[in-house]
Amino acid sequence: MTLASQSIDSNALLGNADLSYKFHFYDGAVLPIGLGLSLIINGLTLAHHMNKEMVLTLPDVYGKRYGVLAELAVSICTCVSFLCLLAGNLVGMSVILGYLFNISVEGAVFLSGFIVLAYTACGGLFSVAYTDVFQSGIGMTGCLVCAYWLINNADESAPPPSIGMPKPFDASAGFYMYPTEEIAKMYDGVPCEHDPTAWCYNQAKWCPDDDNCRADNGAYPFGDKR
Repeated sequence: MTLASQSIDSNALLGNADLSYKFHFYDGAVLPIGLGLSLIINGLTLAHHMNKEMVLTLPDVYGKRYGVLAELAVSICTCVSFLCLLAGNLVGMSVILGYLFNISVEGAVFLSGFIVLAYTACGGLFSVAYTDVFQSGIGMTGCLVCAYWLINNADESAPPPSIGMPKPFDASAGFYMYPTEEIAKMYDGVPCEHDPTAWCYNQAKWCPDDDNCRADNGAYPFGDKR
């Protein structure tokens, strides 16, 4: 249960939703898919070695087999990788706290770090295991409830064609080009600079400035290739 709950965290869940919404589905999906695969691979290849050696951490296994230097090197690698994971989780937790209590993201990050430090210092590894059980129970229940609601209530119609996006900073990339003239007419497309026979995103109408911009940041620069 503790191992499974590692994939139900703010880094994977919120990061997945945020990146999928802003860019593309697979930009967000790589987080939970990669984390889930890493847990499965660790469970299949490393768990039995740790149980056999009767140790709690991966560096302990290398330390027993290859000495202190190997244990130190693996410890540094695992600490660095965990810092990256922790950073993502702190940001995700701060987003939730900031939304709930209307505080700044910076303040929410420090508050999140203090909360995690407090319960870990009080309970050690047991506090992590206990909170994982509670966390995974809520997370799995939420996923099942959400899936049931979507199956019974979600609109099955596909989203409309992409409106496109403004010209990127790279001037050679050009404007967003609509795949068909019919879609271009939906959004008052204009003839493209590099190809007058094609239709491009109407930046003058939809995005005259940064404060008044309607665009799809996940659109491909040269056509909707979905």
